[in-house]
Amino acid sequence: MYDGDIAKRDAGGTEYPSGPGRWADEIEQRIIRAYFQIVRATGHSDRPQTVTVARLGSLEVYLTRVLRDNVRPDAPPFRLEVFSPASSAAMESLGCFNFDDGELATAARFVLRAAHEATAHPQHRTNPCVC
Repeated sequence: MYDGDIAKRDAGGTEYPSGPGRWADEIEQRIIRAYFQIVRATGHSDRPQTVTVARLGSLEVYLTRVLRDNVRPDAPPFRLEVFSPASSAAMESLGCFNFDDGELATAARFVLRAAHEATAHPQHRTNPCVC
């Protein structure tokens, strides 16, 4: 179990559902909240918008709206990133389009897998992917 802010809720006495599927549900909810926070702020800025999705142990997960001017027209407008503050580097990143059910499930699995692999293998690095 991760020891980041999600796990602390359990340690603080709040009932936290167990099992990998429940972790995925929690990550999905956090991604959706971050997505809507970015969408609401989009009209107020012409700069990229980044929101923290979660902290999982020593890793942080961010969702960023990518500026269309800086990418190919067919590139995903959102980037989900698992970031290591210790190394000041992205461990993994995933391009996302609209967070429909399939994409949202893929994004949650991506975050959990990346966090697990980074914890098990700190030197782990992979190429960015698109869901």
